[in-house]
Amino acid sequence: MAIIKVTFDEGGLEYADDPNGKFEIDDTLPHPHRWQVKEGVLVDIFEGLSNDAILAKIKADADAEIAGKLAEQKDFMKKMVKADTGRLIAATDWKLDRARDTGADNTDILAERQALRDKSNVVEDAIDVCKDEMDIQNFRYESETLEIKEP
Repeated sequence: MAIIKVTFDEGGLEYADDPNGKFEIDDTLPHPHRWQVKEGVLVDIFEGLSNDAILAKIKADADAEIAGKLAEQKDFMKKMVKADTGRLIAATDWKLDRARDTGADNTDILAERQALRDKSNVVEDAIDVCKDEMDIQNFRYESETLEIKEP
């Protein structure tokens, strides 16, 4: 056991060796970052947890953070796909208006618009399949055709 004197930063999260420090900690513990100063008192934020439990908690927290970031990236990409799809569908509005004005059959136009929606769904499904940040970074699609590009 090696007790050292330390001084914590203003936020109470990080500490540095300081022979004149107010707090003493055992720097041989496997998780020295478990110590924080809260309201002027040295606190073990993992009190009651074993070293294995601390590692499991840290890993679970990190995994949750990564999953959250991946979900945000996927949502952003899907919003881009939806915006591109909306733009492509809006570009067919004049065809639909003309068909309605002239009484012409608009089945083909409606099918074209539905095909764009279907392609959009395929692209969004492919985004959902991405399993990590690298997959998201490598994912490409053609914004004018909604075709998925090979990496």
